[in-house]
Amino acid sequence: MVCFMLVILAMGSIEEPTWSLAFNQTGYITGRPKEALELPNGSLVVSISNKSTAPELLCIEPTGEVRWHRSLLESYDSEISMDCGGFLAPIEQGFAVCFYNEPLLTVNQNVAIVGLSPSGEILWTDILGLQSDSSWRATDLVPSSDGGLLITGRTDHNKFDCFLLKLSATGQREWMLPPGQFEAWPVTALEKHDGSFDVLLISGLAEGFLACVDSGKVLSVLDISSDVLPAWPDYFSVIREHTGRYYLLSARESEIIILENYDENMNEIILPQDCYFSNMNLVENRIIVAGHTEDDRAFLGLYELNGETVWEHFYGGSGDAAFNYPLTTVWVLPLRMGFLYLGWTGFPDCSSQTRLIRLDSEGLLHDAIETSDGTIWKEPDCLEIYSEP
Repeated sequence: MVCFMLVILAMGSIEEPTWSLAFNQTGYITGRPKEALELPNGSLVVSISNKSTAPELLCIEPTGEVRWHRSLLESYDSEISMDCGGFLAPIEQGFAVCFYNEPLLTVNQNVAIVGLSPSGEILWTDILGLQSDSSWRATDLVPSSDGGLLITGRTDHNKFDCFLLKLSATGQREWMLPPGQFEAWPVTALEKHDGSFDVLLISGLAEGFLACVDSGKVLSVLDISSDVLPAWPDYFSVIREHTGRYYLLSARESEIIILENYDENMNEIILPQDCYFSNMNLVENRIIVAGHTEDDRAFLGLYELNGETVWEHFYGGSGDAAFNYPLTTVWVLPLRMGFLYLGWTGFPDCSSQTRLIRLDSEGLLHDAIETSDGTIWKEPDCLEIYSEP
C-alpha cells in the first residue's frame, strides 16, 4: 500500500477560489507530477509517474478536495515501467493520458494511451511498440475537434524517426504517419480549422520545419528560422491559435520567442534574472510562463503578446524551514478562473512532495504570507489518504 500525505494550504473566495495541496511520497516511491488538465465540470486531473510502481492519476474538486485517485497500467508494469510522459488531453467521453517508459537493457520503450471517464473509469487502452523491436517515445498528446487525439512521437529506427498517430474518441486507430517520413524530433502539434495538423519538427541543433499533415499525408512543409527554434535538449515549444492567428512560442534559455503566423511579427519575453524556464501556455491574448529560480523558488509570469510584463510572482517551498527546500516547477495550467501551478519539493531524506497551488487571475494565493523579497508562501496542514498500487 502506498501512502500519500495531502496538504491543504489556503481557501479563498467562492468567486475565484485559491488553495494549495501537497502530498508526500516516502520510502521507495520516487514519483513526480507531470501535467494537469481541467475537466468540463471544473475538476482538475494530475498525472504522476513512478519509477517503481504504476503511474497514478489524482482528481481534485474545484474547491480543493480530493475527488478520486487511481493507478494505471498495472498489468504492464512487470514488463514496462511507465515512468515518463504523463501527457493529458480532453476527449469526447472524458480525457486521455499518455505515458511511456525509459528503455531498459532487455526492454524497448513503449507508449501507452489510456482513455478515461471524468470519474476515472478506464474506457480503452492502446499500447504502441509491444510488437516492435524499436523503441517508441511520445512527445505530445493533442486533442482534435472530433473528440479524438493526435499522438506525436519518435522511434529509434534512425535516431529521430518521427511518427504521428490519430485516434478516434473511442481509441480506434484512424490513420498514422509511420516512421520513415521524417528523420526529426516532433516537438508539438495543433489542429487547424480545416482538420489538418501543423507539426513542429526539429532535425538538428539549429534546423527545424513545420509540416502540415492530414490523414497520414504530408500536405506542405515550411522551414522555420533557427532564431525561433526551441533550445536543445528540452525542445519546449507550443503552437496556439487566437482569433484566427497562429502563435509559435519557443523557449530559449532565459527568453521566450513569440512568432505570429509562423513568419510575421516576432517578439520576445525576457525572464527575470536567475530564472529557469519550465512551461508556458497561451491565455487568450496573453502568455503565462512558469519556472524556478536559482535560489529554489517557483516563478510565474503573465505577459502580453508583445512581450510586455503584466505581473510576475515568486513562490516559496515547504516545511519547517520553508526556504531551505526547493520548489521545482513542472507545469502551469490556465483555468477558467485563475491558474494551477504544479511542482514538487525535495527533502534531505530523499522523499519528495508534489505541490498543487490554485491561484487567482492575478497569480495570488489568498491568505498567504508575502515576505520582504516578494515571495508568496504558506505553511501547510496535513491530511492522509491512501492509494493501492
